[in-house]
Amino acid sequence: MKATIWTMICILIASLFLFTACGKNNTDKNKDSEKTTSMENPVVATDSEAGFATLGLTITAPKGGENVEYSVIDKTVAQIKFDLNGAPYTFRGAETTEDISGIYEEFEDEIIKFEVAVPGAAPTTQVTVKTTVNQGKLATWQWSQAKYSLYTPNKIEDETMKAITTELAISTCQTVE
Repeated sequence: MKATIWTMICILIASLFLFTACGKNNTDKNKDSEKTTSMENPVVATDSEAGFATLGLTITAPKGGENVEYSVIDKTVAQIKFDLNGAPYTFRGAETTEDISGIYEEFEDEIIKFEVAVPGAAPTTQVTVKTTVNQGKLATWQWSQAKYSLYTPNKIEDETMKAITTELAISTCQTVE
């Protein structure tokens, strides 16, 4: 009986050494953290909308926009963050078929759609405005191969969003050939 107990204890101790030896060692952990810390930030700040020239499109902040910040995301998406009438906005544009809004919230069922026509020009585009369950607003539209989005997390009136979006949609059409 004593031999069986000692055999079981020896097997248990050997198992503990075996299982602890199979785990990741500290060298592996250091390599993983080096990979994480050397990853490039996909958002690069620029001084103005001139930083978007390599993207093949131009976007500008609306009239009256304050605290304007310009950046390029992943070398493909132009982004302008600004405040207007006390609300923060994010305006994006890119030549892509993907969703560039970066908004992954739940939306209400109601969707507002309206046409934007450029004065003195033939093209029109359809703007879609969705309201998030948190009452933020997301507007999206497209001219040619370029997609655009405007988002605010704040609760604003539909007509306010429509007015800002119309101004920006007209300005983006004039940059697309």
